[in-house]
Amino acid sequence: MANISPILIVSPEATHRDSLAEKVLKSGMRPVCCDTSGVAKSLIAREQFGTMIVEDSLKDEELRGLIQAAAGGSTIVPVVIVSLSETWESYLAALDAGAREYVAYPPAAGELERALWSALSESRHFSGLFLH
Repeated sequence: MANISPILIVSPEATHRDSLAEKVLKSGMRPVCCDTSGVAKSLIAREQFGTMIVEDSLKDEELRGLIQAAAGGSTIVPVVIVSLSETWESYLAALDAGAREYVAYPPAAGELERALWSALSESRHFSGLFLH
């Protein structure tokens, strides 16, 4: 698992970041945490991430900006949205914005891990396409 790129976690809530980071660590991945979209964009510009976990409590324009930043670099970084609202409308809005996965917060046992491995698989697939 040493060759897995780190997972970027973006949440304005410290307790949520810590909880998500713990789940990422338990899944054998390395979390990198931040609290704002500005810091996240700066990190995306400097480091390659396997996927991102973004809490949907960010403003819509920040959320969409992060998803665009994740898709706009030399590699595509799938985004997993973590939502406190867990409504059908928020689910559809996240997918419409370009998110790969949508998980309720707090995640049910195994759900975040499943979403991360699915997103990482997509990330590797797209990376392979760009290498050829």
